Amino acid sequence: MTSDKPKARHVLVSAVREHVLPQLVTRGFQELPKPKEPIPMWHLHRHRGDGGFDVISIIFDKNRRPEFYAAINTISADGLRQPWGEFVEANQATAFAPLKRVLLLKKRSGVLAVVLSRWFSHGWFAYRPNDNKEANQAAALHVCEQFVGCLDQAERWWNSRELGPNLVSTDLGLRVNPAIVTKADC
Repeated sequence: MTSDKPKARHVLVSAVREHVLPQLVTRGFQELPKPKEPIPMWHLHRHRGDGGFDVISIIFDKNRRPEFYAAINTISADGLRQPWGEFVEANQATAFAPLKRVLLLKKRSGVLAVVLSRWFSHGWFAYRPNDNKEANQAAALHVCEQFVGCLDQAERWWNSRELGPNLVSTDLGLRVNPAIVTKADC
């Protein structure tokens, strides 16, 4: 059996739009304006009591594979300054803006779980190319349900910084010349 990645991706993008985004809206998130990118992505934020924002960004694979992941973060009310000097307003920041972020991935169990963590996908071979619409939508819906099932871990992280089994903390850690970034920039 051959797979049709662009069609499988389209089905998964539609399922995320119909099933994941409404779940985030019910949790208080609002969508930021769509970026002008060739790949499907959504950036959402919700107000925090301290004036800052909880943010989540969902992004699909740039190589048109039927898979996605999410990054989550918090942004202070003051916004943030990138190490290269760019300032990002708090209400425009995405989960990808800070160098430290948390990824929401589909984790595998076992010894190599960290290495084998992967994007949410219904798999190229779960897609049936011969117009099997119901099976394809069911496979995409199952992926969306798995993702929504991980949102409670994200909520715990936003509230207590506790990493759940599907959350991976990253630090891109760009080295910056301290003479360029002063305390006033931070």
